[in-house]
Amino acid sequence: MEFREYNADSDKDAVHRIWLETGWLEKDSKAQAERMDLFLSAGRALVADLDGEPECLVLTMPGVIRHLKDDLPMSGVTGVTTSRIARNDCSYSGRRAKRSTFASGS
Repeated sequence: MEFREYNADSDKDAVHRIWLETGWLEKDSKAQAERMDLFLSAGRALVADLDGEPECLVLTMPGVIRHLKDDLPMSGVTGVTTSRIARNDCSYSGRRAKRSTFASGS
């Protein structure tokens, strides 16, 4: 999977679906969906597509951490969610890769 910047116009329904699947968003809760959209706009959001549909969402937030007398820039990961489809696909791919490695004797 390759990540790209989240696009609210085209990706919103898919990332809401991912959060519904993971339990981070309740079905039919417009207020929660609105807060999720606000959270997505506050930092950096990346999505990974599988078969042309976003199936993974990664959220980061910029910040500053003080070390001694210096302020250092940082980025904190504030959320990573992956749909059932992508989790199943990655599990399958991982098992297949392991079998290939063992079969080749590497």
